[in-house]
Amino acid sequence: MLEITTQKLKESEERVSILLEQQKIDRDNSKKRILELEMSTKKKMKEMQTLLDDKLEQQQYLESINSSLTVKHFESNSELQNARRQLLKGLNDKLGARTKIGIRRMGAIDVKAFQSEMLREDDEKLVFLKEEWGEIIYKIVTNALLELNEYNSSGRYVVPELLNFKEDKKASLSEVIDYLLRKWRTSKWRRT
Repeated sequence: MLEITTQKLKESEERVSILLEQQKIDRDNSKKRILELEMSTKKKMKEMQTLLDDKLEQQQYLESINSSLTVKHFESNSELQNARRQLLKGLNDKLGARTKIGIRRMGAIDVKAFQSEMLREDDEKLVFLKEEWGEIIYKIVTNALLELNEYNSSGRYVVPELLNFKEDKKASLSEVIDYLLRKWRTSKWRRT
């Protein structure tokens, strides 16, 4: 009996030894796998960091370009506005009602339209204007208010503007320059 027990004990020890060896192998494999995963993760993190750095650099470059373009747009717009003001100053006495391009004071009420209409002096409300005075007066006053809001909403005073009278619209700088060059070529405005 002692021999059988010793035999069984020996077999149990062998199984325990085999299990311990297998556990050691499994633990070593797990350590290797963990190290491989750590290395792979570090490599991916470096790649992602490099990609992120590139994207940040690209974003800074694009923001710089956008800032430069915004400044150039502002400068160009200011230059165009100054050119329009200079044209208005220089052409004020050259352009009249019979020319294709002329200057109109935006927001000013056309006095000619009032010559055939009678206004009641006590009526001051725009809401009742149409009912009280009719469509023509209402359109004249509302058009003047719309022009004031469009051309100078903060100051609400009359602003001169270059207009294409033929097409009843704001004249572009190229239209004005083309018109002036044609007039100059025909010697209509040449000084002697």
